[in-house]
Amino acid sequence: MRFASAGSSHSATQQTVRDLVRQINEQLGGVAPDLAFLFVTPHHVLEPGLTQAIRDQLQPGILLGCTAESVAAGGLEYEHGPAMALWAAGLPGCELEPFHVQFERT
Repeated sequence: MRFASAGSSHSATQQTVRDLVRQINEQLGGVAPDLAFLFVTPHHVLEPGLTQAIRDQLQPGILLGCTAESVAAGGLEYEHGPAMALWAAGLPGCELEPFHVQFERT
């Protein structure tokens, strides 16, 4: 099993994606991860094609994500501004099945 994380407080979404994917690829030795988590601040949320760019460039088996007020990666926490964190794992022999969780007021 191999794990990687990368973070950035850069405001240009597409450049940030390229930088994060490059860092993850370096840490995983160029092997596509089986699972990746993307955390983004609201500054990046409305950027068209954000998740597709991650899928195209990193090619994770499963990509999960959410928005956050601050994000953490690589031993750093990014607060008060645009930020993005990408965590990834190579999990050989593991069977993964994603599902969607949605808040419902009861």
